Amino acid sequence: MHPDVFAAAALEKTTADLSKVLWVQDRQPTAGIERWAKKYLHQGDVLVLEASGNSFEVASRFHRMGYTCLVPRPQRSKITSAMMIVTAQLNSLGFI
Repeated sequence: MHPDVFAAAALEKTTADLSKVLWVQDRQPTAGIERWAKKYLHQGDVLVLEASGNSFEVASRFHRMGYTCLVPRPQRSKITSAMMIVTAQLNSLGFI
């Protein structure tokens, strides 16, 4: 995450092919992230943060508020995204 601003998006569903974008917000001040979270997030939401220099510090802030945070490694993210797409395709063809 950038030290000054962040962007966020809310997705609904669990697989890439079924996900629906509920909202996107850009250039929100990182200093007010707790206030932002209280307004836009719900208990039970799982937050996925981009891996960067301060991601774990921000994840700790969210964790103290009761949220689950994931910070995937960049190369792991690419593999996971590719596997989600392949799984969705196999599922749509009836193989899964």
